[in-house]
Amino acid sequence: MQTILIILLSTIYLFTEISTHKSVQRKFSRHDKLDLLKEIIGRYFLQEEKYVNHRSVAFAAKLRSHLSGVPKDTVIKFDDIVTNQGKGYDNVTGTFTAPVSGTYLFGWHTLVNKGGKAHVHLFVNGVDTWRSYADEPGKEYEPTSATVVLQLKKDATVQLRTAQSNGNYIHGHGYSGFTGILVNA
Repeated sequence: MQTILIILLSTIYLFTEISTHKSVQRKFSRHDKLDLLKEIIGRYFLQEEKYVNHRSVAFAAKLRSHLSGVPKDTVIKFDDIVTNQGKGYDNVTGTFTAPVSGTYLFGWHTLVNKGGKAHVHLFVNGVDTWRSYADEPGKEYEPTSATVVLQLKKDATVQLRTAQSNGNYIHGHGYSGFTGILVNA
């Protein structure tokens, strides 16, 4: 609604201003006036797009089903998206792709059932960057979590992967999740 109002006011102002000054009216043809209006509108949308892209990148996703016995280097696909502003997180591949360059904050938490282990590593562009670990030999459940701030370039990819060849167990039903947000562009 705000966008339409700005365009409407720009149009009214432009044509009123140009048509009330005879000296200006002689210098600008109708075609020139339309080109000027297109430029004003284009600049507005360019600024609006930058604002939206820099301020609206955030995601939160959780795991629906338990993961058990998954092999090493398996991408954890947090399939239940809660928030996905900027459309950076893909729940089919388990990959976040940075829509803009900037400083991002990522966090994750996993819950391990009795007798289970979870080695979870954060990968940036395929490189192992940050780690968390939980091992529950006797109690009921064991949580693990990690938070990291990263400087990413546009189109950088971030994934969580298992890092142990066997025994990985990650509790689902919303008890394990992955989040990220653009802090500064």
